[in-house]
Amino acid sequence: MEGYLGPTDTLVCAGAGHALANAAAGACPGEQHAASAAAAAAASGAGGGVDALAALLGVARAAAPDNLVRAAADMNVLGVITASLFFGVCLTSLGEAADGWVAGVAVFNAAVATHSASPCTPKPRTP
Repeated sequence: MEGYLGPTDTLVCAGAGHALANAAAGACPGEQHAASAAAAAAASGAGGGVDALAALLGVARAAAPDNLVRAAADMNVLGVITASLFFGVCLTSLGEAADGWVAGVAVFNAAVATHSASPCTPKPRTP
């Protein structure tokens, strides 16, 4: 079959298994990706490495999400943990004024702990 990569070709050609428009021309999808990444880096003026300051700023941006629900949906665990810690510090600093919130969080925690043990296992029926 023309354009088909067999199981041994996937070991040599990383990324095989997706749309292989240029596979008939003999170009490996991994090589295509590397070439496009190199072209994008050259166009942006970036070198081959990642700037340390840019990497640290990226972590800081991930730690302070704009939207907590979107951070949870995007599996941004660092952002969710940071927001949770910030919320806990704020509740602690309020003292007795936050007792209602603390009780609500305790009830929610108990509900999650009760149902997280076996969420998909039905409870046995007693005759």
